[in-house]
Amino acid sequence: MIIIETSKTCVPEKNYVFEVVLSEFLGLDYTVRFDDSISDKTTISIDAPGPRKDIELNDTFFRNASVKWLSDDTLPKMPLKVLHLNRTFLTESLPFSDINVLFGEAYIVRNDESNISCGIDLFGSIFFMLSRYEEMVVDDRDSHDRFPSKSSVAYKASFLTRPIVNEYVEILWQLISDPNSRLSRKKQSFRITLTCDVDWPFNPINENYRLLARKITSNLINSLDFRTSVRNVKEFFNVKKHGWRADSHNTFNYLMRLAEKNNTGMAFYFICDHTAGQIDGNYTLDNPMIEKLMLDIHHRGHEIGLHSSYNTYLNQKQTQKEATILTDKLQRLDIKQSHIGVRQHYLRYRTPETITHLDSANLQYDSTLSYADHVGFRCGTCYEYTMYDLKNRAKLKIKERPLIAMETTVISSNYMNLGYTGEAIKTFKHLMKQCYFYKGNFILLWHNSFFHDQRCFNILEEIVSERF
Repeated sequence: MIIIETSKTCVPEKNYVFEVVLSEFLGLDYTVRFDDSISDKTTISIDAPGPRKDIELNDTFFRNASVKWLSDDTLPKMPLKVLHLNRTFLTESLPFSDINVLFGEAYIVRNDESNISCGIDLFGSIFFMLSRYEEMVVDDRDSHDRFPSKSSVAYKASFLTRPIVNEYVEILWQLISDPNSRLSRKKQSFRITLTCDVDWPFNPINENYRLLARKITSNLINSLDFRTSVRNVKEFFNVKKHGWRADSHNTFNYLMRLAEKNNTGMAFYFICDHTAGQIDGNYTLDNPMIEKLMLDIHHRGHEIGLHSSYNTYLNQKQTQKEATILTDKLQRLDIKQSHIGVRQHYLRYRTPETITHLDSANLQYDSTLSYADHVGFRCGTCYEYTMYDLKNRAKLKIKERPLIAMETTVISSNYMNLGYTGEAIKTFKHLMKQCYFYKGNFILLWHNSFFHDQRCFNILEEIVSERF
């Protein structure tokens, strides 16, 4: 039996994070006792055959947040302290021996055989990352009203490409588990999920001569790109002759074949309405070719989800409308799914409004939370978990499946600008290796329209076929 004793500060938040960590992540049974006499410690007691074992954890974050909720004073103090694991008694190695301490102190000591003190505020730090607490405190936004990676503690402290929540969970597990306790943790399994945001199923230049001419002119004026211009002209006339199958954006069959060949899950997210004009794509779900595509995706065992339009992220009514459009279309096509997930267009997301709107629309999961400008673990984890409403201070129903990497983030010149290089491949594989170690889900976004030349195919195939 695991017994947690803690103060009565931030009770809803503590109940939430205890449930996510101990129940959802580790699969353990526990009870919580809230006590006014406790001040700055949370104690985990393992009541099992043999001596009782007590682990004392720091309780810094919740103590401060209880009186200064969502204030600058509750953010981690930079530079962060660092715990050197090789100087502790913990024996199971992690990928990195130096662990950043978001809240608390950098020590873990064994006082005696039945008592351990951990200076890290593990639960407070995990809550901070999972809830995206800092995004309600820090006002920074980019041109698309997105919270930028460079404003995050993870980027500033150089741990964005490490799942710090998973690191904390592993430390907690090592603290509470031993042969006498007979504790058994939930079994997780590594997997790759290849996802596709269907922004542009049809290449716009193939619509008419005017758009083709505009594209060629842009190619020649901006970069003297004759080769691409010739390729655009050939594609235009091939589409006129052979139809959509000749369209360079029609890579759906290729993506599904690649996923199937590598026993990888695949999800496609479709735009269902247009709240911002052309930025929301050039199709509707009533297009017969889109309907046929959705049926093909379903019959091949892949998933269909919602890609909320550009101006939906702060609009509950519009979110509900688009979710209804998708569910009605699936019903008319006799496509039955056990759940429907969502990803926001352009990864536009505001904490906590966006997730509460998605929750109200009865969507089962979101997979938006990665930064557009830098890949990595925005939520600190590669596990799915239940989300939290920081405004109303309550647990939601909807889950988050954190997006780990998007191809344009790594490759494109307006973001990380690694191009089609070995460094780009190394970046993808580093993130995947972290997910593999913690038996998590490496969720990769690759747009059907992001196949400019053979290098795109080569990089994607190398990533998806990677084996450790």
